[in-house]
Amino acid sequence: MAQTDGDNPEDREVDMDTPTFEPMVKVGKVLLDHDSVQYVQVNNVYIYPQPVFKN
Repeated sequence: MAQTDGDNPEDREVDMDTPTFEPMVKVGKVLLDHDSVQYVQVNNVYIYPQPVFKN
């Protein structure tokens, strides 16, 4: 039975004002050798090349 959930994100028209992926960012501060250092953590983003099908 095929899924009938609707359009896949890759099938939709590209609209830069409504992204299908929203990155999550965490900003923090740690103590390193008596000095505070800021850091940024982001969630993983995987980018795969477009598949090429051949006979």
